[in-house]
Amino acid sequence: MTENQVLELGFGIDMEYAHDQFVTRRYIKDMLSVEFTYEGEDLLTCEVTIQEVNSHPVSFIELKLLDEIINMGKPNLERKKGYLRVKKSTLKYYKSL
Repeated sequence: MTENQVLELGFGIDMEYAHDQFVTRRYIKDMLSVEFTYEGEDLLTCEVTIQEVNSHPVSFIELKLLDEIINMGKPNLERKKGYLRVKKSTLKYYKSL
């Protein structure tokens, strides 16, 4: 992801600050913020933060979409004999990627 792509989505620059040999730029749109941290010209990290949401009404479809996005990449777990383990269907999915 690039800063230009974030701007295309309607995010606005919130702040830019230097710390040690690093420079970080933060972009904000509503409850989302995206930070790009550079060392010189090299992008080191690109991180997304979702601000705390209090009492926001949500439909089942919206909750399902949020779950798929926020928990993307996290394996589905099941409890067996007191232990958490990855579901076999999840393992098959990741092996197919």
